[in-house]
Amino acid sequence: MSIKTLEPRLADVGGIPIARLLPNTGKKPIGAWCFLDHAGPAEFEDGDAGMQVGRHPHTNLQTFSWMLDGEVLHKDSLGNEQVITKNQVNVMTAGTGLTQGISHTEQSVFPDTGGSPDAARAEYGAAVDCSTDRPKNRARFSSLSRATDVDGK
Repeated sequence: MSIKTLEPRLADVGGIPIARLLPNTGKKPIGAWCFLDHAGPAEFEDGDAGMQVGRHPHTNLQTFSWMLDGEVLHKDSLGNEQVITKNQVNVMTAGTGLTQGISHTEQSVFPDTGGSPDAARAEYGAAVDCSTDRPKNRARFSSLSRATDVDGK
């Protein structure tokens, strides 16, 4: 078996550098599609607005965002508003269609302790039909062994 190093595609999204490793040119996906990104790190000058990712929809997928450093404010169409901080994870499940999808925004937060936004993120197609699933947002757990729904369900 041979091991090949993949080169990520680079982009700027909302003022933060994104390195997308998957999908990758010439690599055929196996099973459900998947994005694998590294967002950041990003340094901002005094007076900068920081990272500003505007409202955008997600349907029939799940996202897993792990803050490696810094903080990000997550707001979504379910009414959740949550600051995700260093070493915390946000998991969001979006169903299919107008009533089951989730739209959200993400913004930098500048705490007194500092820290540039730096995160690992995976987005993957739902392995099952999410058309009857209620969308959910699970947030703020430092240990992967436990989670709490932001909306309490």
